[in-house]
Amino acid sequence: MKTARRDELVSIQQDIQTEFAEQQVEKLLNVLVDKNENGHAVGRAAFDAPEIDCVVHLLQDLPAGLLVRAKVIAADFLDLIADANPETVQAKLEEESQI
Repeated sequence: MKTARRDELVSIQQDIQTEFAEQQVEKLLNVLVDKNENGHAVGRAAFDAPEIDCVVHLLQDLPAGLLVRAKVIAADFLDLIADANPETVQAKLEEESQI
């Protein structure tokens, strides 16, 4: 009974987190790079706790410790995929300023 209840709560929380991740697409976030993995940077946004929450996968290979502005281009289940290319970020800033 306890396991079934726990599994139900985990499932509900995953649904909430998945919806939150999808709502971040097209937004600009500050991302702190934690490490590099397979040729791209992996970091976290301000709302992500290290080693607990989801991560932000950046398209670029950036050094750990760098804080970058990035545009979220997709959600991958609970994680985010973002582009820290300055041209992409600038285009998004210009788009937002016209609204």
